[in-house]
Amino acid sequence: MKRQVKTAANKYKNINTTDGCTYITDDMCEMLLRMNGKYTSDIKEAFDTLRNTKEQDVLKKSSAYQKVITTVIGTQKYTAFGHVKDGAKLVPYFLKTALAPIFPAIATGRLRNIYEAMKKQGVDMMPFNSSMKVGGKGAQDVDFDQYSKEEGDGLPLFEDVFKFNILELDFSELRKQLNTDAHEVVDQMRAGT
Repeated sequence: MKRQVKTAANKYKNINTTDGCTYITDDMCEMLLRMNGKYTSDIKEAFDTLRNTKEQDVLKKSSAYQKVITTVIGTQKYTAFGHVKDGAKLVPYFLKTALAPIFPAIATGRLRNIYEAMKKQGVDMMPFNSSMKVGGKGAQDVDFDQYSKEEGDGLPLFEDVFKFNILELDFSELRKQLNTDAHEVVDQMRAGT
């Protein structure tokens, strides 16, 4: 039985479960919602719950996150495209991603390390390399085993050592892409990118 489970699990080894995903800080999430006129009193209450690190009620945190995530993403994916300076030349870039906001009350373990590093370095969005369709440079592999799980175990803290490769984007270059449902009632479907 163990061998069957291991064989089945190994089939999924090379699947990228973060395809097209970008972590965003709670501050970035709030900015996006304010820009879109969606930062209501109900959403503010959800943010207060998710920013409170002392909040212990899992159902309350889950409900608050559900409110935020459906308001931020809704039926959209986010895209960004434009040009960035690379020395003397302009380089085009294209980012297509779903947004996953990180909040202090739900960031634990390695996600907490990432959140703290983002906050410390002033990074608002951390796209996984599969989100960068054009113009990505400096993607980094992260081996969490080389970092401390807690202070005092002799290894450096992730947020103190890890350095992001930073790309500065203008908000004007951030767009929403409308998702469409699959057309399951027809035999053929046209697809475009």
